[in-house]
Amino acid sequence: MKILMSFVFPWITTLIFGGLCILQSQQIKQIRASRDNLIFENGTLSGYIRQIEQGQARLVKKISQAQSFKGRLTLPEVDPSIPAIWPTEGTITSLYGMRRDPFLKTYQFHSGVDIANFKSTDVLATASGRIEYSGKKSGYGNAVVINHGNGYKTLYGHCERLFVARGDKVQKKTLIAAMGSTGRSTGDHLHYEVVFAGEPLDPTMFVE
Repeated sequence: MKILMSFVFPWITTLIFGGLCILQSQQIKQIRASRDNLIFENGTLSGYIRQIEQGQARLVKKISQAQSFKGRLTLPEVDPSIPAIWPTEGTITSLYGMRRDPFLKTYQFHSGVDIANFKSTDVLATASGRIEYSGKKSGYGNAVVINHGNGYKTLYGHCERLFVARGDKVQKKTLIAAMGSTGRSTGDHLHYEVVFAGEPLDPTMFVE
C-alpha cells in the first residue's frame, strides 16, 4: 500500500498542479481580454467625447460670430401689400380652423378669425390695395374684400357700415368699415380672412 501510494501520489499531485496552472492560465487570458476590451471601450468613449467637445467648440464659434453681427443686421421693410396688422381692436372669439358652428351645432371649417368688440369699432385695411367688393355678401352681411395684388386678398365681414366702394384704392390702416353684427352672426364682431391664390390662410400667421 505504501509502495502504491508512493507511486500514485506524485502523479495525482502533478495532475492537480497542472490543472491549477491551466485554470490560472485561462483566468489570466480572460483578465487580459477584459483589459483589452476596457481599453478599447475607453478609447472609443474618449473619441466620442472629443467629437462632442469639437462640436461644442464649433457651436460656440458660430454663436460668437452671430453675436458679432448683432445690431448690424436689419429686417427688410415689410411689403405694404401683405396683410401684416390686425384689422381692428378686440378679443379673438374664434380662431381659424375646425370649430363647432354656433348655428348648425356641428364641427365646420372656419376660414378666418372672429374679433369681438363694441358696435361701430373701427375696421382698418390690413394692407394697401384696391377694393374688389363692398356690399352685402351671403353669410357675411355687410362685407369688404380688398385685392392686395401678388395673390393676396382680405375679407372683412359682419360690418355695420361700409366706408369704401368698389374700385377705391386704400392704404394700410385706412378706415374701411365699422364693426357690427350683420349677416350670419351671433353678436358684434369682425370676421376677418386672409386669402392667397384662392385659399384661405390662418390670419394669425401674418401678425405678431
